[in-house]
This record gives sequence, C-alpha cells and structure tokens, in this order.
Amino acid sequence: AAPTEENRLQSARLAAGARFQMQQYGRSELWLRRAANHTQTDDEAEAVVREYIRAASANPLSVAVSASVAPSDNINNGSENGVITLEGIDLVFELPENRVALSGIEYSGSSMTPVAKAASSSRISFFNATISDRSTVSGASGLMTARSESR
Repeated sequence: AAPTEENRLQSARLAAGARFQMQQYGRSELWLRRAANHTQTDDEAEAVVREYIRAASANPLSVAVSASVAPSDNINNGSENGVITLEGIDLVFELPENRVALSGIEYSGSSMTPVAKAASSSRISFFNATISDRSTVSGASGLMTARSESR
C-alpha cells in the first residue's frame, strides 16, 4: 500500500489511466472512484472528476438500478370486502382469511438493466431483472410475514 494520501491518489490515477488505455472503462471508473477518496485539494478533486466523466462517457455499458419502499392497502392482491356475491343469485360466499386484502409495506428494487450505448445515443437493453418483496403486518398478532415474488 502507498504510504501517503498523495501516493495513493497518484497510484489510483495511474491505474485508472492504464485501464482507460486498455479500453477497460468500467475498471478505470472504479480506480477513479478510489482516487477521489484520496484527494486533498479542490484542484485534485476536479481533475479526478474530469477523468471520471471522460471514462464514463467512453464506457459502452451502464447499469441502471432502482428501488422503492411504499405502503400498500392491498399487499396480497386479496378481496377488498372479504366476500364474493354472485349477481342474480342471493348467495354470499365469505372468503378465507388468507384471501382478504392485507395492508403492509411493499419493497421492490434491485432492478438492474445493463445497457449498451449505441453510436446514435439510443439504448439497447440486454436483460431486466426485478426483485420484489412484500411484507405484511397482522394487526391482531403484530407478527411480520414476508413473501418474495420474482417478476
């Protein structure tokens, strides 16, 4: 390891420059992020930022990640009123407890989309994976249950 912050900064920038020359732009960005941790002046920080922007704009791949946490009044997609009524027939069916709408908090995220930047600045998506977790809190017992869904 480099003994001083100055040496660490120079080493990280040197590694980033070498990776950039080898057209390994993602690795260059990683080294520049490391270099940013060792800047001591505004001029050094600005130079690292300029180099990072150059590497990021040269990189043909990018990754978009999103996440959300939101309350829901129907987390399990259950029935709103807990009964099924057949029109025209005077029959009412009461649904089991696990078919009634439950409120809770929905966690969704880690939607990663690697995107290739085409020359015409259009975006080409290779794959899209979404992970979604829904958690419900039972009012009577206060126990938390979780269910995962892959979409």
